[in-house]
Amino acid sequence: MAASEEVTQLLRKCKKIVTAMDVLDEEMTMDNFNLHFYGEAVMQKKEEELWVGQVRPRLGER
Repeated sequence: MAASEEVTQLLRKCKKIVTAMDVLDEEMTMDNFNLHFYGEAVMQKKEEELWVGQVRPRLGER
């Protein structure tokens, strides 16, 4: 049951993150959790991709 082991490890990782956030008295938000889970570099890349994908008006248009 390789999948079960993977799920068990993922669950342990998540529990450790939540426990650490609690001990450090961090705000329990998805953004904070994702920052710990994925790491800062990945989160910055996701934010940049969202920024690039946004539709912005051209200069002079409103």
